[in-house]
Amino acid sequence: MSSYSKKILKMDDSERAEYESYQKSLHDQASAYESTYVIGSIEGAKKEKLEIATNLLKAKVDIEIIKLSTRLSDMDLSNLTNTRNE
Repeated sequence: MSSYSKKILKMDDSERAEYESYQKSLHDQASAYESTYVIGSIEGAKKEKLEIATNLLKAKVDIEIIKLSTRLSDMDLSNLTNTRNE
């Protein structure tokens, strides 16, 4: 057992509760950061795919090729084509 673990075991109930609350807070912060990073990565990847699809539509590339190339949903591609036609 490490000396760190021994220090935790020697804590009284209120110290241990405070320590555990602190540890939970650190864990929650790390989880929030990780979630934000993952969501941002996903959103960034989708934005990039939409930009590629937009450029391919401007170049008059067939919609089926765009769908296969970008793996965007039919709904996303429909929204892009509708936006371009407005």
